[in-house]
Parts: sequence; structure tokens; C-alpha cells
Amino acid sequence: MDTQIWYAIFSTIVGGIYGAFSHLGEDDSLERKNIAKFSQMWSEFILSLRMEDLISHKWGLCLKFFMLLSE
Repeated sequence: MDTQIWYAIFSTIVGGIYGAFSHLGEDDSLERKNIAKFSQMWSEFILSLRMEDLISHKWGLCLKFFMLLSE
């Protein structure tokens, strides 16, 4: 009986530590939303610089943020 109790305690602690370091249960969609907002804002900023002729078309394409999501 004592062995089962110690095994339950040990497996709970080890499983909790493993889950914390493996980031189990975290939501990736929040990070994707933040990246999507940033990429849209950055692209609009670069477009406004190009429209005002502050940067050339070539530099505008180089600085444009392309978001690639693999799902």
C-alpha cells in the first residue's frame, strides 16, 4: 500500500514538472493573432512610406513582412 501512495505522489510531481517544461496546454492561437496583427500593421506602415516616396519600391518589398503560417 505504501508503494502505491509513493508512486502516485512521485508520478504526480514528475508529470507536473514535465508538463510545465513542455508547455503542455498552452494556446498557440494567441501568438498567431499577435503575429497577424503585427504583420498587417507593419505592411501598412511600409506601404505608407512607399506612397509618400520616402522609400523606393525595391526597399518596400524588402521590408515587407510576409506571414507564413503552417496549419
